[in-house]
Amino acid sequence: MQKLAIAPACMVAAFMSILSLGSCSKSDNATPGATGEAAVTATAAADNQADAVYNDVADNVLGVNTEFGIGTGIGVFVPGANNVAPWQTGWEHCFTATISPETVGVFPKTVTLDFGEGCTGRDGHVRKGKMSTVYTGPLFVAGNTATTTFEGFYFDSLQVEGKHTLANNSTADGHSFTSVIENGKITAPSGTYTTWNRTRSWAQTEGMNTPYFPVDDVYNITGNSNGTIVSGTNAYQWTGTVTEPLVRKLICPWTVAGKIEINSQNLKSVLDFGNGTCDRKATLTINGKIFEINW
Repeated sequence: MQKLAIAPACMVAAFMSILSLGSCSKSDNATPGATGEAAVTATAAADNQADAVYNDVADNVLGVNTEFGIGTGIGVFVPGANNVAPWQTGWEHCFTATISPETVGVFPKTVTLDFGEGCTGRDGHVRKGKMSTVYTGPLFVAGNTATTTFEGFYFDSLQVEGKHTLANNSTADGHSFTSVIENGKITAPSGTYTTWNRTRSWAQTEGMNTPYFPVDDVYNITGNSNGTIVSGTNAYQWTGTVTEPLVRKLICPWTVAGKIEINSQNLKSVLDFGNGTCDRKATLTINGKIFEINW
């Protein structure tokens, strides 16, 4: 098994440097081989990276508090971290939050998290800039939505753009959400960027008996995505389909199980997130070759 130990901020740029060695056109439809495998590896990495970045956004939208989120303790609102919500007195924080209107129970309500010029979270990631979320009502109530946009927002060195929407489709059996990314864009310092769209359905499998304590919540996630990674004159497109439900434990910042099939360059690859262990590891299988990704 080959290992690809690449940090999120460097992942796509590193793979694009591989692609540049064998690429010669903007729309490379090369037959399977070294170049094709490098291209599908890059697209799988880009899909994985985008998933991680926008999942972090979802955690922050859900974890803001119990008035308009589903309860604190996830995302940047982790107890004991140096970046928790300023209205939770007694905890240090390195971002500011504004709520408009401030009147309790009045919606729609906009929550803006301002990370300034850099705010290091407990997870080691540095966020800066602003993300603003409009809640049509409390997100734990079925039928309500939360829509997030970005202003100069960075996750580590990656600029994040687009629109993220969470819609509550819950029933008496547990929380259920639809997560939609529209016109997502992630840009690396090199100028390499990924455009990305994704629709995912979240179905709660654990934690139903503690509705305001999200850290024990577990979700099975299904859906699909599509994107394009662009570096200079080279562009590679892909589609991603969840073939085995992805498992998200809200206490863990990473996907812990499940599989995504990536289709690109007339090749299929499988991104496997493992057996439930909370870690950064995934494996990517292409043409029988297995790569370990530590992201």
